[in-house]
Amino acid sequence: MAFVPSAPAICESGSASQGSASSNPAPLVSRDPYSDPLFLHAADSSSVFLVSEKLHGEANYGVWSRAVRKALLAKNKLGFILGTIPQPVDDEEDSGSWLRCNAMVCTWYTHSSLSCFLSTKVRALSPWTQILQYLPHHLQAPTQHNEQISVMVKESARLAGEFCSRKWPIFAFMDSHHPDIPEPPYPPHCIIGTDESRLVPALQWLESEPCATLRPKDCINGFVGSIEKDGSNVFVDWVKEKQIKIILVVGICTDICVFDFVASTLSARNHGLLPPLEEVVVYSSGCATFDLPHDVARGIKGALAHPQELMHHVGLHMARGRGAKVVSEVSFDA
Repeated sequence: MAFVPSAPAICESGSASQGSASSNPAPLVSRDPYSDPLFLHAADSSSVFLVSEKLHGEANYGVWSRAVRKALLAKNKLGFILGTIPQPVDDEEDSGSWLRCNAMVCTWYTHSSLSCFLSTKVRALSPWTQILQYLPHHLQAPTQHNEQISVMVKESARLAGEFCSRKWPIFAFMDSHHPDIPEPPYPPHCIIGTDESRLVPALQWLESEPCATLRPKDCINGFVGSIEKDGSNVFVDWVKEKQIKIILVVGICTDICVFDFVASTLSARNHGLLPPLEEVVVYSSGCATFDLPHDVARGIKGALAHPQELMHHVGLHMARGRGAKVVSEVSFDA
């Protein structure tokens, strides 16, 4: 990255050796160093506090987030939060500069937040920030304890263990999104190569299980995310190869990822695209969704309330309405 001086650059059309200037001198060109988002001023230290008041939770989130956005916009660093300044590949010239700036923004964000709101990477300060606290896509662990999600992870691990002990096939989706391919209305999440794109620790042992097929997917709908460039579908091929007649579905979020996959799978079955599949079963305790209470949503521009228990049951109800069998218990013969 080339350093841009803080003083205005003076452009003249004459030769300095002649000691003269053009009779029509070019206008002064002032270059704002902050026009380059990778520029760090000498005053931009890691001890900088973006705002005077720290985030105390839901009560001051609206005021705090607006103040932080304005502070980052003034430094031309808001793009690091919104994801509009993508990370260069390692061998590109600006890679080191981007990493330094990103690390600096992380420290600013840390100083302005409470530890319970932080993650290991910069999160969007858009209207979806509050949702990100409650939205661990697929099997990404939540940043704070949530009983419904904890039960989902526990039950998913239990079922996976039972299946593998019987050498039954497992197909596991893992969100692996490309940073430059948005999927509105959802914010950037589970970016390829990050820890978020892996299974939670309770299920990472599946990575070495011969009976498990792991499929990274770059969209909310796992069925669509299984489509290859040549038009083939990895999930469809798996069903046909393993001669699957019944699938048991667990995961997160019940009303988004789970429902989209279930609805697409049932539609494909109904059109004869998934032989010999006969039945899709959704295990209610093996599914979960995120919680965005009404009082929190009211303080976030553009956000919709998403009460966890209600939307979990809405997802299950919709899945049943599409033809899935929803069960509250899964047991195995001794």
